[in-house]
Amino acid sequence: MGEGRIKELKDRDFALSRSKYCIFCGGSTPADSAEHYPPKAVFTERRFPEGYVFPACQQCNAGTRHQDKVIAFLSRMEPSDDPKLSDELAKLFNSLANERPKDIRQLFSLSGVEKKKAAEKIQYKIPAGTLYRDLPIVKVPDWIDETVNIFIQKLTKALHFHHTGLTFPATGLIESRWYTNANHLAGQIPEQLFNIPTETPILVRAKVDLSNQFNYRYGISEDSTFAMYSVFFRYAFCFTSILVFDPSIWNNGKTTTHGSAPESR
Repeated sequence: MGEGRIKELKDRDFALSRSKYCIFCGGSTPADSAEHYPPKAVFTERRFPEGYVFPACQQCNAGTRHQDKVIAFLSRMEPSDDPKLSDELAKLFNSLANERPKDIRQLFSLSGVEKKKAAEKIQYKIPAGTLYRDLPIVKVPDWIDETVNIFIQKLTKALHFHHTGLTFPATGLIESRWYTNANHLAGQIPEQLFNIPTETPILVRAKVDLSNQFNYRYGISEDSTFAMYSVFFRYAFCFTSILVFDPSIWNNGKTTTHGSAPESR
């Protein structure tokens, strides 16, 4: 048996020791696999934080595989001179371009004029000699917004289980809003996102700090049925989510909200 398979079985045993039921679909479906969340693909060389492995059914595990690849791609869209990051970004781009060429073309469909307007809106400093068409600004089409919100729902459930041991009920509510680095440049991210909640986790792999790739802050009520998470992925995008077990106590059961803006990297 190969080393990779042995590691896979250890992860599965650890995940199933946390719960015998899938934590992503309400806790009524038996878990039969381990789900690494955030996905391993988000992290450089797939070195994910220790302990972030969760019990999942096959449908929940495999059902977001494509969305997870998109998130891994988006999480690397930041200003960086790191050749390893650039190489991983290029590989993910090529893979997605082969799988969904029309969608990827839409992502990079902004004209030079549109990029110029977006750059002015977010007060992006254009390097001397750079053509507007070459600016690192991309469009955020509806399918990206949908993908990110699916990811937020799943990650919020995983983080809450990680810190409380409770499975989020199928009848519960998660409200969220997400932001790109373009929103940050434009001053559109609320300051509170960085200041509250106040609890912070330790995110390491073999004693290597991973908080420059993924980090978050959280606050949880005493009964663990209400929580807030502020989550950051490199200098690419971030989100805030509020989790409520009983929707009747939150805005009369209002549906999930979200937001986005043109991405800059």
